[in-house]
Amino acid sequence: MQTTPSPVNDFTARATVGLEADPELRREVEAELASHIEASLDEGAAGGSVDETIRRLGEVEDLAGKLLEGNLRRLRTRARLRVLVAFALVPAAVLSALWLGPWRATLASRRQSAFFQILGSDSSANGLRGLMLSALSPPSRRRLSEEQRLIVYGGAGATGAAREKAILDRFPGNPTYRGNYISSLIAEGRDDLERLGPVLEEAMLAEPDNARYNLILAAARLRRAATLEADGDHPDRLVITDREGLDAAMDELARGLAKPSFRRYGREMLAERMAILGPPSSLSESIERTAVAAGLLMPDLGDMRRLGRAANSYAQLLAEEGDAEAARRFAEAWQGLARHLLNDSFTLIDTLVASALIGLGEQAAGVYDSLGEPDEAAACRQTVATWNAPVQNWKAGQKENTGGLGETVRAKGSFMDALLIPALGETVSEAELRGGRLLDYCLVDRSAVLLLLTLATGVLLGCWAIGLRWRLTAGGGYQAIILVPRLGEYARILGWGLVLPAAGYTAAVLLPAVGGREWSVNLNLWRSLALLSSASVTCLLLTSHLARRAARRRCEILRIAVPERGGLRRWIDRGTVALMAVAVAAAMVPPPGQGGVSWKVLPAVSLAATALGVLVRSGVSLCRLPQWLGSRKHGTYFGTLARSVVPVYAAFILVLGWFALPVLRQAEQRLVVQSSWGRPDIEGFTIFEDRLTRRLVAELKAAAPPP
Repeated sequence: MQTTPSPVNDFTARATVGLEADPELRREVEAELASHIEASLDEGAAGGSVDETIRRLGEVEDLAGKLLEGNLRRLRTRARLRVLVAFALVPAAVLSALWLGPWRATLASRRQSAFFQILGSDSSANGLRGLMLSALSPPSRRRLSEEQRLIVYGGAGATGAAREKAILDRFPGNPTYRGNYISSLIAEGRDDLERLGPVLEEAMLAEPDNARYNLILAAARLRRAATLEADGDHPDRLVITDREGLDAAMDELARGLAKPSFRRYGREMLAERMAILGPPSSLSESIERTAVAAGLLMPDLGDMRRLGRAANSYAQLLAEEGDAEAARRFAEAWQGLARHLLNDSFTLIDTLVASALIGLGEQAAGVYDSLGEPDEAAACRQTVATWNAPVQNWKAGQKENTGGLGETVRAKGSFMDALLIPALGETVSEAELRGGRLLDYCLVDRSAVLLLLTLATGVLLGCWAIGLRWRLTAGGGYQAIILVPRLGEYARILGWGLVLPAAGYTAAVLLPAVGGREWSVNLNLWRSLALLSSASVTCLLLTSHLARRAARRRCEILRIAVPERGGLRRWIDRGTVALMAVAVAAAMVPPPGQGGVSWKVLPAVSLAATALGVLVRSGVSLCRLPQWLGSRKHGTYFGTLARSVVPVYAAFILVLGWFALPVLRQAEQRLVVQSSWGRPDIEGFTIFEDRLTRRLVAELKAAAPPP
């Protein structure tokens, strides 16, 4: 092509003066006009005279007016698009990323710590569980009324009892709230009869048939009158400091055992709080419900065991003193206590304490031995064995099943299942573990979206800074304008560079042979990391390649200097792709191979290849940064390249934040109620604990001797 003479440049600059409001469009029209003149010169038009060719185009002022009129629509459209991108698309993307990314991470950190405190687990030793919780959804969207918040969380107060009293003050006479307040009082000061006494008297008047209040009073008096020292299978030895107080405590116990009912109102209080919170719609809300349930106070359990032990010791004392009738009556106290507790049992700990109360019958048999009644002693021991058989059988099976159950849950369950189920020793089906396992993967996908969101935001801000650097700096042999590819190029970069890898990741993880989601995240972590890293690196490679190609083509058309094509960069990109392919291939080893050499080696290979691929790609980008910011000769090209991807990543951020995350939230809402711990109709931590508790309580009641 013939070199453009200077008169042509002067003519095109004067002819396009009406387009100076849009330097990019003006540069494009200048190039088109110059190409037309050069084509005429190449064909020999006007004898090859530049001046004659220019004169044939008409007066420059007329031509400028025609060019302005012909491009006025494009001029306005491009102006609107610039305003849309600069003041709407990019700010919306940045604000969305700030709102949906760092805010969630901060929340997850707080909730992770609180949640593991509830479970009694060290989060630092549970990296995978920490990864899951780092993707927690936002706080509960429930809007509780002032009254509902009072019932769920209590009122203002320095102590738990003061907070629970605020509920009773708001609803005086409510037996559930009164029982809840009494529980908080016992938890804070079991011996404080000055505080407990008036409340217990009021409760006894309101509920004369409820044995709970007599037992609380008996336990408080017992602590003031005597202490217990263990003596093996024999009744504990009483160390009496106040015999009258001891007699009064045992009389109060007898009055409680004679009453027909025993209600602590813990079940009712928990049910009311769970009803206010409603069914969980996310793991975050499920954890909130778990925290509320874990905060349920059950101080009666320790008192009941102490009363049972003291009743046996008191019976032994009476037998030694010759009061056989009274000794027999108190030797049967363990039965009354166990019946009372079983009638109000709704958690596994309730059931186990009831079993422990039944076990006190072994000590009570020693009282009959002291009375010279071996048949009664044998009958007592037989009653204990028969009545306690359901729990003893469960404990024996628990020891046998825990190992195999733990492996099943580890292979097919969620991280919450792995924490809560193996200790129960109950047989579970894979179908019951599916909801929790898929919920784990839902959180993995959320982590992937948040990672891509963070990555896209970083690239957007970096490219925006590079484009701004070349846009605001003029002179020195490079242009003050920045050129932008056409809309078709934007669509191609967005589709091939971002949407396609994201869609490919989605399709891959949903394929059983690739995603492996029939296995737990604990065993499938390497595969998930490899797929996620590969998708992220692919996004970077494709967007940079497509953007480079579009910017280079655009700059070459408009006669803007571009750097030479780098062969080394191509090889680095190919090497990165190869590393990610190795990472994915190495991660495809099936989990059943765990324990073998391949299971130990291949995940390590996958992790190393993943890390190396990410480091190589990141290192190359950082090494090229000085050239992007400092090359005066190619400043317009690098500015064009940087600015080209800003709208693309802005659109991608909005798609991730306002489409992908809501879709995952809907999936989380559906799966959390299918998990073993998120169902709204359970009273324990999991459906397995709930099922076990109901079964044991029913079997213990069926095995109980006649009253």
